[in-house]
Amino acid sequence: METRKIYYENCMLREFNAQVLDCREENGRYRVLLDATAFYPEGDFENYGVRAYGSSSSDNLIITYGQVTEKVLEAVDLMEKQGKTALVVLLECLKSYDALCERIRPYLLGKRKVLFVEEGIYNGGAGMILTDLLWKQGLLDGIKTDVYAIHDNFAAPTAACDLYDFLSLSPEKIADYFVDEDLNS
Repeated sequence: METRKIYYENCMLREFNAQVLDCREENGRYRVLLDATAFYPEGDFENYGVRAYGSSSSDNLIITYGQVTEKVLEAVDLMEKQGKTALVVLLECLKSYDALCERIRPYLLGKRKVLFVEEGIYNGGAGMILTDLLWKQGLLDGIKTDVYAIHDNFAAPTAACDLYDFLSLSPEKIADYFVDEDLNS
């Protein structure tokens, strides 16, 4: 049985109910398997807010949150096969945006491209709000920046298809943001 990841449903959750499926001692510590969890893997509350994965020396940065993170990590794997790298910043919580800007600031240093990927709506969504604040603070000056999200004029496809692909949120389309331009320059 796979553990239900409640943190994708509500990152602000402070309490939750879960059933203990297994509990065992390993190396003097206890490993507990729950049927649901609000705890991020490897999360710590001292640095709560953002978590970074991938190549910190890369000049490419992807900022994301929620279930689309899986697609972003697949995109990074595709990029690596094409000789590109990216640092992924996972937002563990979306508010306050001012606090997030401060936590994201160090990850922006030396970046050439920044892509915010979310499953939410484009106009007025988290990506647009956060990107706007980062611009106003001058943190994105000289950095190519874009937001991949669901546009307001979204119309359901007329035929069966992969919705992530249709919305340009597939791993291939995310990776193309960083790879395509380099092929044309």
